[in-house]
Order: sequence, then structure tokens, then C-alpha cells
Amino acid sequence: MAERIPPPIPTAKGVRSAADPILSEQIDRSAAQIPELKLPQHVALSKPDEISYESLVSREDESVRGLLRSVRDFGAVGISDHGIPTEELRFALGNYSDRIFTVEYRTSYGDHEQIEWGGDDRRIAEEAAAAIGEQNYQIFRQKMDNAAIKLEAIAKELADVIAQSGINQYHETIKFGESKFSIQRYNRTNRNSSSVSSETRQESEPYALSLHLFLESGEFRLKHDLSLVSFETKPESLIVTTGKQIEEWSVGEIKSAEGKFMVKPLLHTSKASLSLRQKWTISKSKSDKAISLSEQILILLVIALLYKFVSYIFS
Repeated sequence: MAERIPPPIPTAKGVRSAADPILSEQIDRSAAQIPELKLPQHVALSKPDEISYESLVSREDESVRGLLRSVRDFGAVGISDHGIPTEELRFALGNYSDRIFTVEYRTSYGDHEQIEWGGDDRRIAEEAAAAIGEQNYQIFRQKMDNAAIKLEAIAKELADVIAQSGINQYHETIKFGESKFSIQRYNRTNRNSSSVSSETRQESEPYALSLHLFLESGEFRLKHDLSLVSFETKPESLIVTTGKQIEEWSVGEIKSAEGKFMVKPLLHTSKASLSLRQKWTISKSKSDKAISLSEQILILLVIALLYKFVSYIFS
């Protein structure tokens, strides 16, 4: 019996010719109407933007947009090209931190210690000079003062950019009040003892901007709203977080956030990791015209009640 050979597979042309002409016409029209696929112009970021400080000073449009987007989405922004000599600071702190952190006026937060550094603070100056020697103290103080001055300039530049963006409906400037400059030392052997929330409760004073300058690589945990973002930091990383005062100043358009540095454990050393931080508050003088969101709501409620009362009296 002869083997039956299967019929050949019809080509596209054959299938098309055998198809119903009306159906073919509908397929052609449908194919011509397929929408063009486009990628969205703005893709959600997984961590804050890193902006060049020099580009912010020159007010480059892309950098300004990146800064505003980052503080809106995360309540934080990274600053590169800041010009702070982190290598010198790392060397100075590495040489003297063990003795500097013997002063009485230090605060412990479990996994790290902190000294609120003030070159004019006689108590700290006397203890630090006794710990490392007068000459070494003068050199050390100069390096800390220079870093504080540079951080202050960066904070004011960021405040100017944010204020000039038009976010505040009253076009108010951001007037800084007091600042606190601190040296922080993180223990590698006790790195999980405090969370972002617990540390925030310990340092509950309201602030406008907080500048975190890291001298070693690690992990930064950023909490804003109900979200927690974690990302790697480099030895020269500068991360700026915005606080409740900026959130109120912007009537909620800019998020407030709190951050915590997590030091990396290293097999070859247990030496502590060091960083610097500067926190700024907004000046609250009597002449300030700023009204918080809660105050605005209260004023509107009072006006509405007065209107109803007056309407009732004259009705």
C-alpha cells in the first residue's frame, strides 16, 4: 500500500487568498489602527536623585527639576561634587575619634554615639584639648569648622533653590534659625539596635534640612510616609533630608523624611565608622507671615462659623 504524503503547509499568501475578502479587509484596517507604544517620560525612581552641587549653583534646569522631584517623592536628595575634603576628615577623625569620644558631653543611641560639636563650646573644647593635646585640637577644630561652613553654604543654596521654585504659594523665603553640627561614630559590632523610628523619637526636635556627610561606605535607610527606602552610600556621599518644617512651609507638597545610616560589618576590622551631620531649623520670628496648614484650616473653620452665626442673626 502506497504511503500517503501529507499535503504541504499553505503559505501566508495561500492562506490570505483563501480567506474571506471581507474578513481580510477588516484585518487590514485593524492592523493600521494599532496604537504606537511609547515609554512614559517619567519613571518612578527607587531612590533619591543625586544632583551635582555645581549644577545647582548655576541653576541648570535639569538639576533643579531633579532636586524638586526628589524632595517631593522621597523627602531627600543626594549631592555630589560638594567640594568637602572627606579624605582629610576621615584621616583626622580616624586618628582622634577614640580619644575625642571619651568626652563627657556625648550621647549614645545604642549602635552609635554622637557629639554635638561647637568650637566655641568651652566644655567640649577643654575636654577635647586634654584628650588629644592642644595643638592637635586646634588642627582638628579647624577641619571641623571648615566642614561646618561648607555644609552651611550647601544648605542655604538648597533652601534658595526650593524657595525660588514657587512651591510656596506665598513666595516666602526659607529663613534658617539655629543649626546643630555633630560628629557621629557607628559601632560595627552593634549595628541593629535602633531603627529609623526609634532614633527619630530620641531626636524629636523639628527641623528643616538635615545634611548627612558619610566618610565610609554603608547603607542609608530612609523613611517617608509609610515607606522605607534603602540604598548604598559611598565614602564621600552627602544625603540631605527634608523635615517637618519644610513640609509645613510647602503646605505638604514636599515630603518630610528621616534617615539612618547603617554601617557595613567588615571581617578584617571592627573599627568604628564616622560621619558628620548638620541640622537646620527655620527661624520663627514674630514678623514671619508663614501660616501652617493646620492654622489655615482652623482660620477657615472660624470664618465659616462666623458666617453662619451672622446669617442666623440677620435672617
